[in-house]
Amino acid sequence: MSNTPTLFHPRALSKTLEKTSALKNGVIPPKANKILQQWHELITSGKIKKHKEKNFQTPFISEICTELLGYKPATKQSKGTWSLTAETTVKRGSVDICLGKFTDNSQDKQVMFELKGADTTDMDRRMHGRKLSAVNQAREYALNSKGEAQWVMVSNMVEIRLYKYPESGNDYESWQIADLIEPAEYDRFMLLLSHKNLISGKTQRLYALSLKTEKDITNQLYADYREIRVQLINGMKRENNKIRRAAMVGRAQTLLDRVLFIAFAEDRDLLPDRTLENYLERTSEFRSSWELLRQLFTDIDKGSKQREIPKFNGDLFKPDDALDELDISDELLSNLKRLWEYDFATDISETILGRIFEQSIADLDQIYEAVNEDSELQLTSQTHGTTGKRKKDGVVYTPDFITTWIVEHTLGAYLDKQKQAFTAEEDSLAWWQAYRDLLATTRICDPACGSGAFLVAAYKYLKREFKSVNARLAELGEVSDLFSKRLNDDILNNNLFGVDINAESVEIARLSLWLATAEPGKPLTSLKENIKQGNSVIHHKNADKNAFGWKKPFCDFDVVLGNPPYVRQERLSDIKPYLEKHYQTYHGVADLYTYFFELGLKILKKDGYMGYISSSTFFKTGSGEGLRKHLSIDANIQTIVDFGDLQIFEGVTTYPAILIMNKPSSKPRNQPPKMHKVTFWNVSSGKLDDLKTEMQQPKWGQISQRKLATDGWRLEDERLQALRQKIIGTKKTLKDVYGSPLYGVKTGRNEAFVIDGHTKDLLIAEDPKSLELIKPFFEGKDLKKWRSESRNLFLIFTRRGIEIDKYPAIKKHLEQYRSILEPKPKTHPKGKPWKGRKTGTYKWFEIQDSVDYFSAFDRPKIIYSEFSKKPNFSFDSENAFTNNKCFFIPLDDEFLLGLLNSSVLWFVISGICTFVRGGYYELRTIRMETLPIPKASETQKEEISASAENCQTLAEQRYQLENAFRLEIPSLCPADREAKLNNKLKSWWLLSFDAFKTEIKKQFKQAIPLQDTSEWRTWFEKDKTAIQTLSNQLANAEQTLNAQVYKLFRLNQEEIDLLEESLN
Repeated sequence: MSNTPTLFHPRALSKTLEKTSALKNGVIPPKANKILQQWHELITSGKIKKHKEKNFQTPFISEICTELLGYKPATKQSKGTWSLTAETTVKRGSVDICLGKFTDNSQDKQVMFELKGADTTDMDRRMHGRKLSAVNQAREYALNSKGEAQWVMVSNMVEIRLYKYPESGNDYESWQIADLIEPAEYDRFMLLLSHKNLISGKTQRLYALSLKTEKDITNQLYADYREIRVQLINGMKRENNKIRRAAMVGRAQTLLDRVLFIAFAEDRDLLPDRTLENYLERTSEFRSSWELLRQLFTDIDKGSKQREIPKFNGDLFKPDDALDELDISDELLSNLKRLWEYDFATDISETILGRIFEQSIADLDQIYEAVNEDSELQLTSQTHGTTGKRKKDGVVYTPDFITTWIVEHTLGAYLDKQKQAFTAEEDSLAWWQAYRDLLATTRICDPACGSGAFLVAAYKYLKREFKSVNARLAELGEVSDLFSKRLNDDILNNNLFGVDINAESVEIARLSLWLATAEPGKPLTSLKENIKQGNSVIHHKNADKNAFGWKKPFCDFDVVLGNPPYVRQERLSDIKPYLEKHYQTYHGVADLYTYFFELGLKILKKDGYMGYISSSTFFKTGSGEGLRKHLSIDANIQTIVDFGDLQIFEGVTTYPAILIMNKPSSKPRNQPPKMHKVTFWNVSSGKLDDLKTEMQQPKWGQISQRKLATDGWRLEDERLQALRQKIIGTKKTLKDVYGSPLYGVKTGRNEAFVIDGHTKDLLIAEDPKSLELIKPFFEGKDLKKWRSESRNLFLIFTRRGIEIDKYPAIKKHLEQYRSILEPKPKTHPKGKPWKGRKTGTYKWFEIQDSVDYFSAFDRPKIIYSEFSKKPNFSFDSENAFTNNKCFFIPLDDEFLLGLLNSSVLWFVISGICTFVRGGYYELRTIRMETLPIPKASETQKEEISASAENCQTLAEQRYQLENAFRLEIPSLCPADREAKLNNKLKSWWLLSFDAFKTEIKKQFKQAIPLQDTSEWRTWFEKDKTAIQTLSNQLANAEQTLNAQVYKLFRLNQEEIDLLEESLN
């Protein structure tokens, strides 16, 4: 069985080959066949290995590339266009062959093709005397092509490989040149590599089709998988009613895993074809399907010569009393048939199964939460992923290129560092033997292994290295192939370790590794001593019966990696006392991943490497201070990749980051290392597909680890750090000078207390005293830079102690919401739903929070939203109230408003506030109150105040023009339609008049009347021009304001340029 993933999905290939073929009546054309027969003889006879690369390079190009594949080489006589150039310069190197579209005036370099001699037997192994393998050399040429190259090809005159650059990583499509005399191989060769397909984009489209095919199959398989699991859980409970439904989850999972392995094993020649069906066909009134299936499990576990079933052992099929004692009907087991109908030989790769397993574990958590002893489990979003976060019908998993990247930068980095200590001459027999010994003794652990994705990636990396080492040792004269024969066993037994809190996850992780390593005729490697169940963060049985002690061999690892669980602190209440006692990084509202970082360093040996993909939220939060301090002092942080709000896990918002670090070999420190530099990358990509490209050549920055402050990590280079320090300095803070910002009103039920203008008028008409309790109201979306945009909302402010009977109309209005306004009694049963508000001392008609500073709302104030992409501070003189997602400073101070809306303070704000989804920053008071306020003369204050006032005036005038025209647009809507504006019409001034007309017709299903078009055009163009003029004036006014603030902070032109560049 080959463990090399192919680049193109077999189903997509076969469908395409059915429609187009390079064969003539099923036969290779004579001219092509003659060339291929010659190369077949060269290779199989061994003649090709007796000559150097250069001897065959010319015939390879002329015969394989030109005659067979149809590429036109560049010659001195070339005119017009050509598609192949040899020895093409790429940056400082020269690639052997470059394929693409070339003319005298242009070069479209689509394929970098590196050609080696037949003596390069392992194209993945670093070449003697060079730093790169043949494959990585070709990739470097592609990287240096600055985005031109879409494909990489590598050949040693015996094998030809095709890589999709940069997406495919280590996956490739391969051809043995000697096998191209087979019609099917020739057909696939021509389909993917011929000039008419590869350069025209047909191969690219086929690659996209392959990805879609794989995704469709993955989602369909998982849809069947999860449906069968729910059917098994419910059916097993019905047929074994005395056993708890929750106990059936694990048993159903075990049964599902066994059948999935059998289906996989049959199609991969690990078991005889149709083994499962042959057993079940013997079902009769005397022997049920369940009896026969249990017999099959026994035969697979122990082996059966009669059935030609080898002994698998490995614990997967060992006797399981809890499962074996069940009664399971033939009808229930028939649901499993859908699994073995899939083609695991071609359609279902190990990668697909890995994704299935990772999603399966996410869903198991939801199943355990949803399972109920009194009712059957339903197949809903509650049994598939995290409700509200994951797509209902898609599979969510850690992308392969992320796991690979982490493995390369932890395991790979560790091995590279250790190799530096070798004393033997490089590429000598002793050197390669030392490297083999290093590989054999390197121990890797994932302390929250889940489906085993990271362990499988580590296995693949180690196996690739072992194979390269063994091949080179054979070339150097070592004759023993003992290491090759037991390679999989050795890696599983000696190199890989994992722990997970869920028994089902442990079983799935083991299954993932077995599927990746199973070989015909060989037993499965037992993993019970390497992949274990336990609570990784709890080490004492008196605290948790599943506590994991981290005793030998589960300690002193060379590499720790993984994706720690995303469990919010609200779910950790039961173990918080333990965590507080045993973890330096403890904080009352720190999420679970925090403790996995400390644990990882604890179980890592000195000089070992650790790499996690986890949440970046601890970079700036108060709850992350302990973790920031711990990592800064107790680790040498090598690399940080901050993905911002890019969704690495499809449909899940996690604000992920990768952190790679190693454990210092020196004595414990009490402060961060002085000289150590951290390499970082703030990812700017907005799409996951773009990220694959960017990760080939990230825009790295560097920062001293000592500059990663405990009050918040800011990943920026030292020039920006120095600028930030200059701006902040020792100046007084916003809190010192003006006091801390206050937050808005939390009602507990806005639908009851927030009303529109029409309801306000009705309440006042019914009882004029109602006006005393009704206040203008803003939400975050209403607050813009320099101004607010009222949506005519109002708040019924029934503060604590209000005598509601004095306001009968208000009381009557609130009465209709009483059931959802009642505070939850303290005596309400825990866990039982409550449709009202939270427990508190307030009365049903009162605002939920006390809002002791309510009188401050009745003053002029600066207001702003909690979440903002840019400075959106404005002034309120209408005594408006706000919701709890807004903050305010109760001062009439134009100078402060100017500072807050300046580029200088936004530079500070964006550096200290947490970055959240959608490009927003969270402007929490704990951060905002630390803003620096410089000393200013009265003249400076007056200048900045005047500029701020001018900006407000211009912004308000512009808004009034925008809104006046917008309010007239509904008049174009027919009376029988709803006059609702789409987003383009709401921002009408951004359109041309022709585009405006198009949107009117699209939205209202009626064009502007012909007789009115001229009048509307005149009005449209006049107001649009006026708005543009005001926008230009506002931009100039803000530029003046910024210049005044720059001067106030004493910034020179170089510092101003640096600041403005950082904000763009």
